[in-house]
Amino acid sequence: KTPRGQGPDMTGMGSHHPAEYFAELIMNPNRVIVDGNGYVGADGLSKMPSYADTITVKQLMDLVAYLRSLKADEPHHHAMPSSTESGSTMKMK
Repeated sequence: KTPRGQGPDMTGMGSHHPAEYFAELIMNPNRVIVDGNGYVGADGLSKMPSYADTITVKQLMDLVAYLRSLKADEPHHHAMPSSTESGSTMKMK
């Protein structure tokens, strides 16, 4: 059983990323790795599993639409860095 609260707080994230970013993270979570947040395993890979073999296209579209709806006036202090922020520690693989 996975402990609650292991993933990032997604509050306000819809304001910071395009739909394609969320789809990529769901289907290929190792494509973008954010250092320093405790979401990376000892092997350097994302702790989030890939849903490429378990989610339907409709489910993916619905999930991405929901994530895009999570908007806030200001970035949440626990949010992942924006894909457009300079100086972020995101690594594209």
